Amino acid sequence: MGNEQVRDRSLKTIEYHPYRWTREEDVDAFVGAFLSALEILQEAGLKIGFDELDMARRIYGASSGRVGMMLRIMKASLFQAKEGTLTIDAIARGWDLGLQGNGDVEPFFASEEPSDAALVRSYAAVMQKADVRIAPATLDEFEAARLVPLSK
Repeated sequence: MGNEQVRDRSLKTIEYHPYRWTREEDVDAFVGAFLSALEILQEAGLKIGFDELDMARRIYGASSGRVGMMLRIMKASLFQAKEGTLTIDAIARGWDLGLQGNGDVEPFFASEEPSDAALVRSYAAVMQKADVRIAPATLDEFEAARLVPLSK
């Protein structure tokens, strides 16, 4: 069987969960990744036509905390940018047409900023789709877990 310690480590399942909105370090990491993507776009000559931190909240909800999905949304939105400016409408349209296809961009790209509860529900929904249980740590997470029942 060889080295038991190496065997046990190599056979252990590793899960990479989306960033969780209720954990400060996760929020910082997600927002940092988003701001880095914006910085690269600006260096390439694209203008940003929205408040970056407001958009970080919105894109978190739309991506459910998944950086890979956030990057896909950003890529799709580049085709919607007009006159060299990336706007909230371009991102909403890119998300809708390029990734979701359901025509429903509420509440993440509505005129009002999404609530923390909506962001937590987004995270809980993607975890439910992956069939991964979450242990609620806040009231918003408890409510989201109640509204998004797991199928186990």
